[in-house]
Amino acid sequence: NHLHGVRLAHTERSYRSDAHITNTTRFIMRFIVAAAVVAILTGLLALADADITAFVLTALLGVPAGAYSGKVVWITGASSGIGEALAYEFARMNATLVLSARREERLVAILQRCKEMGAGKASIVEPIDVAASMDRLDAVVQGVLAKTARLDVVVLNAGATQRGLAIDTPLAKVRQLFELNFYAAIEHARAALPALEKSGGQLVVTSSFTGKLGTPVSTAYSATKHALQGYFGGMRAEVAKDVAITIVCPGPVVSEIALAAGVEEAAGNKMPTPRAAELMLVSIYYRLFE
Repeated sequence: NHLHGVRLAHTERSYRSDAHITNTTRFIMRFIVAAAVVAILTGLLALADADITAFVLTALLGVPAGAYSGKVVWITGASSGIGEALAYEFARMNATLVLSARREERLVAILQRCKEMGAGKASIVEPIDVAASMDRLDAVVQGVLAKTARLDVVVLNAGATQRGLAIDTPLAKVRQLFELNFYAAIEHARAALPALEKSGGQLVVTSSFTGKLGTPVSTAYSATKHALQGYFGGMRAEVAKDVAITIVCPGPVVSEIALAAGVEEAAGNKMPTPRAAELMLVSIYYRLFE
């Protein structure tokens, strides 16, 4: 009986020791995994030039070749900057393009290059000053549909900026920016929405990081972008069943927008335009919210 008791005690001590080793091993393994995850995320944050989701999707998956073949993509503000670069990205994906801006000759040249890159043969230019044409955007949309028969993606990219202290920015300038950056965008969206609902399509809104954070020396511009965030964030909930809405919030990107505002800015730390367009295309393809 004494020997039996000793054996039982020894067995119990061994079991407790094994359990302790097992728990310690598990703790160490969990710690190693957690440390590895933290290291990976830290590395991604150090490398990322966009939010992590868009960065990883772009780096690992990209957009399949021919992804927009047979799809009609309408881009406003397509004569330069992000709009022009995005047109080239969609052209590589064989989209049928509708390119809009005020400079018709520039649009024609861009469209020619897009067709050489793979854009659909039925691609067209639709020259328009969206701010000056708000009262006839319904007719403009119907005219485009008469030529393309459908709309799958509408990129609301037309816009302007300003530089100057709030105290030095007259109300007339603020109103001018709201007309183009906000009112024209929401009216264009309203006019295009039935066609997008029919195709299960997508609205893409070029906002800005200034739409997330009030920015000094660009107060009026920042206000227009905050308005876009609020409006299209609300609209997303209304149309989620039929239409996707992606709001893009780039930081400083190389473009003509500052020059158009009468300010010369060095490229400096600004993102190259093709890279911005690449990230934007991936965000659109995977229908990211923002």
